Amino acid sequence: MRPIEFGVMRSGFVPVPREVLLDAGAIEPTAEEREQAERDAAQSRKRQAEREQRLEAARRALAEISDPLTRAILDLHAEDERHECAGDDFDGYESERPDWPCRTVEVVAAHHGIGLPS
Repeated sequence: MRPIEFGVMRSGFVPVPREVLLDAGAIEPTAEEREQAERDAAQSRKRQAEREQRLEAARRALAEISDPLTRAILDLHAEDERHECAGDDFDGYESERPDWPCRTVEVVAAHHGIGLPS
């Protein structure tokens, strides 16, 4: 391998990690890589399902809060159809709405002892 000069190899060859080639679909995975990818995907689906269960429990607990001020705050920061906060926890013209639960809902939930998934 030739030495690198100014971040570019003299031969013009730039090595690409195997993981990048696999992710791009440029090469076929080995049987071991395919099995590992399937295990990783199964673990990810399991973690996501567990998170959704905890989130649903938190939604139910938040819905049971009847204190008028807290209720007004939670209603302002309700979850929309894209699972984003419908409130005003974002800044700037091109900023994106935060995912729900937003910071405000997290503070209210913590105040009422309701655990939210991270």
